[in-house]
Amino acid sequence: MHDIANSANETSHAGIGRRLEAVRHLFGLNQTAFAERLGFPRRTYLSWEKGGITPSAAFLERLVEEFQVDPIWLLSGPGDRPRYHGSTIDWDRMHRLHTIVHDMMIDLKRKPTAAQTSILVKGLYEVFPVEEADAVRRLREALGTTG
Repeated sequence: MHDIANSANETSHAGIGRRLEAVRHLFGLNQTAFAERLGFPRRTYLSWEKGGITPSAAFLERLVEEFQVDPIWLLSGPGDRPRYHGSTIDWDRMHRLHTIVHDMMIDLKRKPTAAQTSILVKGLYEVFPVEEADAVRRLREALGTTG
């Protein structure tokens, strides 16, 4: 159940700071490199990550442009796992993921319905591209152990 206390915690400066730190770690950057890549002084960025103040609209815009992070997730959660914000569908990536899932199903001797395949492809598409290989590996492991 999502209560008011949890909601307030998710949108607090500390919650936003935790999520910023999670994004930074996802891309393997230290605070200085992350701030520089986004075009902000390290000190300003630190005040956001440490939970001192809410990031500016300009910062959120740069975060979406540079790292494709969902700005709504950053500001309100839920959770600390970064969410991908793709403004358009990358059809080449979607096709590639569909091929990966299709080939995986053949290898595992599974015959999913079209709807089940779509759900798996959608799940892979929603992860950050930098996490894609790991997500495919985890999916293969999960499907391989449930057969």
